[in-house]
Amino acid sequence: MNKRGQQLRARAEKELGEDFDIRGFHDTVLGGGAVPLSLLEQRVDNWIAGVKAG
Repeated sequence: MNKRGQQLRARAEKELGEDFDIRGFHDTVLGGGAVPLSLLEQRVDNWIAGVKAG
């Protein structure tokens, strides 16, 4: 994982705490194939919001 990917993971772990799920994170990041970084960030933000919402 590159530096930006590590930053996205760290942000997700920080925001979700014990609710962070590495499998869910990887599914979110890798699930749609190659995408621009801006789309990947948006995808991770949406995943974080969905986990928080329950």
